Amino acid sequence: RLKLAVPFIGKDVPSRSSEFAHPDVIIGLTVLAYRYSGLRFEDFSDIVDALTSEFEAEIGPTRERAASRRHEMWVMEAGGKIRGIKTPLKGYVRRDAEQTEAEDGDADDVHSDAKSEEEEAEVVQLKFLQKSNEEQMMKLFELLKNSPHVIHWYLHNFIFPAYMRSQKAKISSSGQALGGDMLVGRRLGFSGTPSDLLPKELGACDYETGDDGKMLSTVLDP
Repeated sequence: RLKLAVPFIGKDVPSRSSEFAHPDVIIGLTVLAYRYSGLRFEDFSDIVDALTSEFEAEIGPTRERAASRRHEMWVMEAGGKIRGIKTPLKGYVRRDAEQTEAEDGDADDVHSDAKSEEEEAEVVQLKFLQKSNEEQMMKLFELLKNSPHVIHWYLHNFIFPAYMRSQKAKISSSGQALGGDMLVGRRLGFSGTPSDLLPKELGACDYETGDDGKMLSTVLDP
């Protein structure tokens, strides 16, 4: 996939039809592709650009801004910690690896393992995040690349609006309306079906002389 899922007929062999025919299939398989494979670094880089731009455009206390709250929620949901933040968001209970593993027993071993994992999962606040800092970016990327919340936000805000073909309005009509004089005054039509079932405004069907004979001759010619 580049951005959306594409059909394959075998390993590393895409089908001649380079896209799925039905939009619901594209959406479903794209979601599965991102959920199974996770975000790529270029996807994550786009997310960071959007978050930092949104954060800089907002006003108010830094932690209360929508972009900062979203970043904090993603990190907490993924089991990470944010440096310099001790209390979770209002109404949010943090579920970290140290708590769940400690409840299972072997507290001493778990504590040491959880502490090392906690250090690896600790990331900086959004206001301090710098794309030029490779360590900061890789820590956050490894933490969030498989997060369902981040993937959903990325698909909903970036991929589907940009790459799914859609129209705000759909024009539809019946054969009677198209063939009648309601829409246009002069109409010229062609059909491969020998039928007299036509709108009255079109009048009688004018059959092309010899067409049926030519078709039978072509089909029956050995």
